[in-house]
Amino acid sequence: MSDTKISALPAASTPLTGTEVVPLNQSGVTSNVTVANLTAGRNVYANNFIPSVTTTTASATPINLTVSSTQYQIVNGTTTSQQFNLPDATTLSVGDTYYFNNNLTVSSVQINAHDGSTSILSLQAGGDAQVVLLNNSTTNGTWDVHSFVPSSASWGTATLSFNNTASISGSVSWTGTKIGTAYGGTGLSGSTPFTANGILYASSASALATSSGLTFDGTNFATTGIVSATKVQTLEGVSGSIANGATATLFVLPSSGSYLVTARQDSAGNGGIRASAIVMQGTSSNGLSSLFAVGGATLVQGTGFNVDLTNTAGGSATFRWAYIKLSS
Repeated sequence: MSDTKISALPAASTPLTGTEVVPLNQSGVTSNVTVANLTAGRNVYANNFIPSVTTTTASATPINLTVSSTQYQIVNGTTTSQQFNLPDATTLSVGDTYYFNNNLTVSSVQINAHDGSTSILSLQAGGDAQVVLLNNSTTNGTWDVHSFVPSSASWGTATLSFNNTASISGSVSWTGTKIGTAYGGTGLSGSTPFTANGILYASSASALATSSGLTFDGTNFATTGIVSATKVQTLEGVSGSIANGATATLFVLPSSGSYLVTARQDSAGNGGIRASAIVMQGTSSNGLSSLFAVGGATLVQGTGFNVDLTNTAGGSATFRWAYIKLSS
């Protein structure tokens, strides 16, 4: 047996306990040394340590790993997910490690503790992970998980790049620099945050911002700064009866400025038809111009700041009117 390579020896069905003895011959003298004494306090060096590998085509049948299972598990396939149940931890040593390589096209690989139901890791398609035993006092044990970056992504000191369709799930806190709109971000960060209730708008071809003047709290819109509340004046009312063809002053604009004025037939007229709708805008000093009119009346600016209406409804009628002052 002295000329037999270690790699040619049959694999042990149970892990070594450390009490086994190995005969060592030095200068013609043979001594039996326990395995534990042979390696205690010593480092072992090699060019590479190559674990045994098992490749599985995914199926609906769970795979129950044991102390004799290979260290490296590769899963191939398309859409079917694969479940692994880790070995009974009491048969392992603390530090025992397993690697899982998910080469499935879409589905995840589910890695559970020995009981088959306690989740240790859901390894997404394209992912690779290392599972290390930290405590072997129970059958499920305590496992530590570390996942590696999949081949479809690149990760360096300055860049995290997803080169394929990918998603980020779970609770994620971003502490890096702001993500620009060209990369799907908002371009906002802690130094340029959102304005509470502010309306999101494009401040340029490549930047987003939130307004402080126009806000929405989920129920109501409000304006501050865009049109100052002190400059907005509204008034509405109903005219007296105006004879057909007659002109009457509806109201007097309070001051100069830009206004939006509306009027519509309110009652009577030709057969009781209320078809008038007149919208005008302009400044009190330059005159109001008609934007929209549907028969029944003509709305004009009279002398000074007067707003006059000529009834063309075909009979005496009253008119409902209103105005909004847009700015000073």
